[in-house]
Amino acid sequence: MLYLIDASVYVFRAYYSMPPDMLDREGNAAHALFGFARFLGDLIERAKPRYLAVAFDESLETSFRNRIDPTYKANREPAPADLKLQFGRCREFCEHLGVAHFGSGEYEADDIIGTLHARFRREGLPATLVTRDKDLAQLVREGDVYWNYTDNLRLQHHEIEGHFGVAPERYADYLALTGDAVDNIKGVPGVGPKTAAVLLKDGGTYRAFERACTHQGTSVDWQAGSGDFLCSNHGARFSAEGGVTMGPANSPLRAIEVSVAADGTVTYRR
Repeated sequence: MLYLIDASVYVFRAYYSMPPDMLDREGNAAHALFGFARFLGDLIERAKPRYLAVAFDESLETSFRNRIDPTYKANREPAPADLKLQFGRCREFCEHLGVAHFGSGEYEADDIIGTLHARFRREGLPATLVTRDKDLAQLVREGDVYWNYTDNLRLQHHEIEGHFGVAPERYADYLALTGDAVDNIKGVPGVGPKTAAVLLKDGGTYRAFERACTHQGTSVDWQAGSGDFLCSNHGARFSAEGGVTMGPANSPLRAIEVSVAADGTVTYRR
């Protein structure tokens, strides 16, 4: 088992929960370092991992995502100077322990964890993701564990949907629909977590609907008033309650019908 630690979660937690008057010999704040070191030492003693890697975030402004969308995480305040210093000290602590640690100005800790997870999984090694970040739930596959260490919550692949509302394989689509206010990412207006979970149930009903529409050269629009998705040219409509309904009888989209039963079962019919 490979243990992949999302360091930022635990550094931030220590920074805001430990007494800030804890100083090093130069008079610099050391409370986040102390809290992180205690967390990491406790995890190693408790889990006794054979393989372990720690991923750090280095910047909120230089990620490749900022080039794609300049508003990405623009709602966050810059990290305090004493916290930045302690992030560096936390990496030094990992170095002294002999623990593999990674950080990049181009890629976030999530990206690093995802890369390591994919590479080692190809070699047959499952992973325990040590984090509180919901976004990393999308990485979990059979044999993996999502471990919220703070709350001592361990979730296996089959338990992710019950906790987060959607299966790991659909989590990226789920976030695309709902958006993420924490990261300043907008979703589809009017689509909340419950609606998104229904749309993606049974392998992605919304995707099937969207493909049917786009295959006909039309776009999919959200009608906030009715709570439905609408194919703008053909009148096909997706309702979280009633599945897909079609427009005019001569619409080519009538070739595909999708219905959602009360128990969530999805039926596709041509």
